Amino acid sequence: MNRLTKILIVIVLLTSFAMIFSGCVATTTEDGTEPTFFEQYGMILFLVVIFAFFWFVMVRPQRKRQKEHQQMMDSLQRGDKVITAGGIHGTIDNIGEDSVVIKVEGGTTLRIARTSVAVIKEK
Repeated sequence: MNRLTKILIVIVLLTSFAMIFSGCVATTTEDGTEPTFFEQYGMILFLVVIFAFFWFVMVRPQRKRQKEHQQMMDSLQRGDKVITAGGIHGTIDNIGEDSVVIKVEGGTTLRIARTSVAVIKEK
């Protein structure tokens, strides 16, 4: 979860708690009748809907991408053709715990961080 998402979640929660405890929830309407459910809890319901929207638009896709990237990191093997985050194309020559040695076109080998492998082009 990124920093912006955490900040938005905290703001939504604090706003809803402030509304509940400050008495913003109406107990009677101006004409003295009993308020409807939406009049009484409409703002809280609206904040829950906004929170759910942010969850499905921002948090879930990010977690899915992280999970897919971790699976790709775990499946790296010697001989895989990869593209790094910097755009370097090469073939994996050696795999370490936190680094990968790739062989590029001129026969040169480069040691890169394992997490900087962006795409497996071919197995």
